[in-house]
Amino acid sequence: MDAREFMSLSTKAEFFLAALTKYAWPYAFSTFVHFLYAMRLTRLHADSEMPVSPQFIALFFLLCFVGIAATRRVIIYNIRLKMDLTERSVELGAVSSLLLVCYDAVLELDESLTLTEDSHDSRRLSSMLLHSGSRVSLPGMADRSFLDCFDPEDQDRIKAHFAKSSDDAPVMALNADMLDADQNRVKVEVFHAQFRNLYNERRFLIGVREIQDVEQVAPLLEEGPLVTRDENLVVVFEVHTFDILFFSQGMNQFCSELGINRPRSILDLSSDQSRYSFCNRLQEVVDCGDQAQPAQLSFNLLAHGEVSTSLSVEHDELLDCLVASIEIHLPREAPESPLTEANLQRFGASDGFRGLTSQQRTVTSRSRRSRSRSSRSRTSSRRARHSRSAGTPRLLQL
Repeated sequence: MDAREFMSLSTKAEFFLAALTKYAWPYAFSTFVHFLYAMRLTRLHADSEMPVSPQFIALFFLLCFVGIAATRRVIIYNIRLKMDLTERSVELGAVSSLLLVCYDAVLELDESLTLTEDSHDSRRLSSMLLHSGSRVSLPGMADRSFLDCFDPEDQDRIKAHFAKSSDDAPVMALNADMLDADQNRVKVEVFHAQFRNLYNERRFLIGVREIQDVEQVAPLLEEGPLVTRDENLVVVFEVHTFDILFFSQGMNQFCSELGINRPRSILDLSSDQSRYSFCNRLQEVVDCGDQAQPAQLSFNLLAHGEVSTSLSVEHDELLDCLVASIEIHLPREAPESPLTEANLQRFGASDGFRGLTSQQRTVTSRSRRSRSRSSRSRTSSRRARHSRSAGTPRLLQL
């Protein structure tokens, strides 16, 4: 066997070792051994008719080593890429299942807030908004503006909120009203995270969750309760979800005097008339982030009246999230409520009022009966006097 035959056989062996071995050192060691043996064969056949120069052998093995190393790298890269793709597919399925448990619908929007073709969960959005399959189907939801699903009063606010979000911004919550097929309002929480796809295009991952009031809230009083306090009421809530984390003792007492359960969301503290303005103001303060001075807010607190508040946003290291503390300043003088039967019933004094009312009715009826009896007695006495005065002449005539 001369050097040429050995080099052809060694090249096949090197390809075989490079493709099957896990580490690179067996392939490098075999290449070095084959190079030494080829140089030995060249020296043994130096007197042949067509000798092979050592420079050619060195160049040949160098090119083979570089080519096989590049081929090995491509093979390993493809294998790792397939394994990583399989792992990410499994993780995507698990995360998608978890998201669908937390949210009613998970969607993907482009930079213009239009549903993309990758939004396979748009059928859940159609079901949530009571859209029939004939009106809005899965293909019909694609290339449709996400803002069309919301109340026209909230569309500008939502568009401005998405426009101000940055790539490194955390997941933010947005409260708004969606419109179903019958143009009824559906209160939802919208969570969004921004990312970039393979084409470096801006995308939004949207999670939509319907707000459902589980607890039955007691009816509010027409007039505020007789509450006089000098202390301020403090409420701490999470910025991303608007969920209340802490109630001060004075706030718990205030809710109990109103006869309502503890609210779950910070937006439930405002009345229906001031809910939108309070939500917009909260969103503006939250978007500004940490501030040196607390922000001043005013809203109608649980239909009790207009109150002034101080709002400060900070990062909680224990919870690892942004929290906001709102300090409510109540007026020191309590509003006066008229003494009516409805107010006494709300304060638990209905029995006393009914007793007083029944006693008053009894006295009134007795006075009426006494007046009727006195009137009848006066009538009978007048008749008697008239009969006596009329009877005297009759006796004289007899």
